[in-house]
Amino acid sequence: MKESRYEDAIISFSVFSKNSLFYQKAQTKIEESKRKILEKDLLEEAGARKEAENEAEKQAIKRSQAEAMAEQEKFEKELKQKQLSENEANERIMSADNDGDGLTYREELKLGTSDWNKDSDGDGIPDGEDLNPAGGGRYLAQNFKWEYNGVLWEWTYSINEDWYEYYKNKIRTPHGPDYVTTDDPFIKNIASKLKETAQKEGYHLSSFIISFIQGLPYIDDYYTNYDDYPKYPLETLVEKNGDCEDTSYLFASIISATNIGVALVQFYDHMGVAIKTSHLQSGYYYPIGDDWYYYYETTAEGWEVGELPSSYINQKTKIMVIGGGTYNVYPKYKKPCFLSSEFIGYYSDGKNYYSDNQCNNIVYCIPYEEFYWGILGEKFYWDNLCSQRVLSWCLKSTHYPGCFFNSIDRKIYIDNQCSIQRFMDTF
Repeated sequence: MKESRYEDAIISFSVFSKNSLFYQKAQTKIEESKRKILEKDLLEEAGARKEAENEAEKQAIKRSQAEAMAEQEKFEKELKQKQLSENEANERIMSADNDGDGLTYREELKLGTSDWNKDSDGDGIPDGEDLNPAGGGRYLAQNFKWEYNGVLWEWTYSINEDWYEYYKNKIRTPHGPDYVTTDDPFIKNIASKLKETAQKEGYHLSSFIISFIQGLPYIDDYYTNYDDYPKYPLETLVEKNGDCEDTSYLFASIISATNIGVALVQFYDHMGVAIKTSHLQSGYYYPIGDDWYYYYETTAEGWEVGELPSSYINQKTKIMVIGGGTYNVYPKYKKPCFLSSEFIGYYSDGKNYYSDNQCNNIVYCIPYEEFYWGILGEKFYWDNLCSQRVLSWCLKSTHYPGCFFNSIDRKIYIDNQCSIQRFMDTF
């Protein structure tokens, strides 16, 4: 029965008075109806409570599931982050260049080289620029022939291909001292061998070295275009040819490696080399402070120290001193003046003779043993004015001091021209 009916029944039974025969039954029905209502309320309350408990349980399960899912997501996220961090850390390790040779650790592993040694094979080239960084590169045998002092020289020398390729792959910078590779181990070795040979043979060192350079085939700038593609010295050696700047860089490198001061001489259309040497040296030189740098031409055989092409004699020139500064100066000339080996105490410039070591005071009549040598006539004379010629058939008498003997007529004369006879007797 619905609750409303129980309530109606209570109202209906409540109309009976205590004196009524139906009062007691009515009260019983009323109490029964109230109990039913109470039971129903209790049942509904219990159902609601149960429903609430079920709902609460569902919500708790949902919360628990949500929390578990959140924990799972957090765990997976942390795991991914950890894995990512490990990957990043590993990538950083593999991508690191610990020795600064231009190669990553990953690349070093592939090549079999060390990431803690920038030159793994010890050849002097950083691994990142080395054709064979783990070693094992082949050697390129080079044969050189040149002539010096009338002797034909032939020399075979091997150069490691790693060094050749190292220079071959270098970016070309503008002309200048960067191309002078004094510290190159092969240049040092070549310089040492040339110096040792020169000392052994008693050769003039720079002249012997320049003859080696001049013996290389020259490629005219007409074909290569001056200033077009400068080569490093080792390239010139391996290729055994070069133009003016290539041979200049090679000569300057070798000379510098022998501890002789050197400078590059850059004209508007040509390049040469100048070496620092004694002020007593003759020829064209470039004064740099107290130092004199004498010119050397590298492009053809026969050029000696101090010989400057005529087209550059009056030209102001850019001089780049290796290990020093850059200057713009005019060349100066010091004429030859060396101590004569024929006439003691006199000097010569190769043509004339002089009484001073600067070859300023020219002389034409020079003492020679008991005679005088006439420079102009190239004959012997008796006097210091070279006016009384020594005649081969009129010689000093060994028997009559102060007199002369004529070997033709076999008579004695009182003058050195055998023109005034001392007496008529023949000897």
